[in-house]
This record gives sequence, structure tokens and C-alpha cells, in this order.
Amino acid sequence: MGISWRAPGPPAHPQEEISCLPTPPPSSRKRWLGLALIATAQFVVIMDTSIIGVALPDIQADLGFTPE
Repeated sequence: MGISWRAPGPPAHPQEEISCLPTPPPSSRKRWLGLALIATAQFVVIMDTSIIGVALPDIQADLGFTPE
């Protein structure tokens, strides 16, 4: 059983109807895969920020920069 939709006004052909079926939701596997991808990306961002925060003082000292 689908949802039928008809444009306003008389149809071009008396028996012409456009059937619009709702799209099925994505499968559970695709949702979990998307969640895993987003969680991994967030983990990489947090690790990158942490490593830069710890290593930045040593990098500045090695390059001869002084805080002003």
C-alpha cells in the first residue's frame, strides 16, 4: 500500500497517477558503520590536539622561539 499523489487540475491521462512510496530507513549496519566512522574521526582529532599540546613547548625550544 503506497501513498498516491496527484497534481492539482485534471490529469493529462484520466488513469495517470504518480505513486510516491516512502524511502526505507537505512539498514542498521550502515548506521553502525557511520557511527564508527564519526567516532574514529573524533578520536583522531582529540589525539592530534593532545599531541600538539604536549609537543609544542619542545618544538618551540628546538626552533629557538621564545614566548613574548
